[in-house]
Amino acid sequence: MAAIVLGYVAAAHGLKGEVRVKLFHAESEALTPGASVTLMREGNGQTLVVDRAVRHGDHVRVAFAGIDSRDAAEVLVRSEVSVDRSALPELGDDEVYLADLVGLKAAEGDQVVGTIEEVLHHPASDCARIREIDGVREVPLHEPYLVEIDLREGVVRFAHLEDFEKTGVAATPETTPER
Repeated sequence: MAAIVLGYVAAAHGLKGEVRVKLFHAESEALTPGASVTLMREGNGQTLVVDRAVRHGDHVRVAFAGIDSRDAAEVLVRSEVSVDRSALPELGDDEVYLADLVGLKAAEGDQVVGTIEEVLHHPASDCARIREIDGVREVPLHEPYLVEIDLREGVVRFAHLEDFEKTGVAATPETTPER
């Protein structure tokens, strides 16, 4: 199962077990009645089925089957909410799921500089966390930094990487990107 993280449980809502799910992409329509979702928190996961979902901007108020009290809902707060990739709609030719970028080569022009190890969802922008031979940097996934995503070649091309400082520990032989 390839899980796609949609967002996280931000808060319990009311007394009957509903929660507010903060979506990383407000336009997502994956949380619909009958949808099976996985909630992960601190390495522990559980699968639940959506009973009701009501959109409120970038939040969705969700009632899960079997969660019928505020106490039960509070346990879910800060859980990541994901769905199986097969439950999501097919994409158009010029669309990608951000999860598909993980593991791809990161290049500046034709020079491979590292590997995308994670996509982070910050309030201002989604960012690619790029593991390079001498550290890690986060780069926004929008213009002017994101130039091209080529899934067939397995590479994401960036520009202006010098705008972002490298942090962290240098790569080990196990994490060294293939050049």
